[in-house]
Amino acid sequence: MRLIKAYCFMVTLSLVTTTALAQWVDPLQTPAQTSAKAHTALLLDITQAGERLVAVGAFGHILYSDDQGASWQQAQVPVSVTLTAVSFADARHGWAVGHDGIILATEDGGLNWRKQLDG
Repeated sequence: MRLIKAYCFMVTLSLVTTTALAQWVDPLQTPAQTSAKAHTALLLDITQAGERLVAVGAFGHILYSDDQGASWQQAQVPVSVTLTAVSFADARHGWAVGHDGIILATEDGGLNWRKQLDG
């Protein structure tokens, strides 16, 4: 009886694990979702790129403002991991870094980002 219970437990565990793995999506391979509420999500860093403000945060969100923060637009980002810091060398060239070793780069002032390195 004990052997049958152990076998049933193992079968159930393998089915649950397989289902969970089938639903898992790698955030390093999933673009940040566009959201009208992205500006209300957790933002962890902000910097200036010329006159533009650029902020990064949870879910791979990168936001930019051309009116000193009165309104925000969401940038195109190829990952959905949390981004923790952002820096610009000039008004067009910048980098964002975050979880899982991600480094993103932009050459258009933060409108579009591409992966330079990950985990």
